[in-house]
Amino acid sequence: MTALLHAGSRTKFYKTADGFRTEWQKMMNEDAFRRFREE
Repeated sequence: MTALLHAGSRTKFYKTADGFRTEWQKMMNEDAFRRFREE
């Protein structure tokens, strides 16, 4: 899961949980993640 690893490396840019949560939601809304969410 390179996407998850990439997201993890980005957490240093988000000093608040809210910032990370917003980024995570945007990422999970991408077409590439629809299958992952639905399974």
